[in-house]
Amino acid sequence: VFGQSCSVYEVLVSGTKVEAAEKLWADVPAMQNAEKVEAELPPIARIALGVLLAQNVNYIAYTTDRTAKEVEGLYSEDRMRAAGWKRAQKCIGDTNKSKQEQGSVCVYVRTGAETQNGLAIFVAENSQEKETFIFYMRFDIVDEEASTTRK
Repeated sequence: VFGQSCSVYEVLVSGTKVEAAEKLWADVPAMQNAEKVEAELPPIARIALGVLLAQNVNYIAYTTDRTAKEVEGLYSEDRMRAAGWKRAQKCIGDTNKSKQEQGSVCVYVRTGAETQNGLAIFVAENSQEKETFIFYMRFDIVDEEASTTRK
């Protein structure tokens, strides 16, 4: 069973369509002076999206010279609420200054008339390179109970 860990990864991400977005969405606050980069979504982020039952994922990546802690602080509950997003839970990760590589993920939700959207902001800092990657991942949230009762 343990020799099939690749299969576990495939199960977690199966059914999740992932595409790069052209630009940051209008309802997501942008970080000033961040540069858009072409980057693949890290495997850990794909796994997180699978656990969240995310479908139809769009993402965009940026880099900044700000620290992971500064980036996380920019996306405060108040600022995101003003943009129409509600934090789903406390941010997960470690932005402790004593480590070389730091990171976190914050998940937000937005509920519309017929859909519920999620936004995960995945932050990864490399202090040796003085560079922080920011992956914005927007996705549809699937209500497993509702989808099985409709069938």
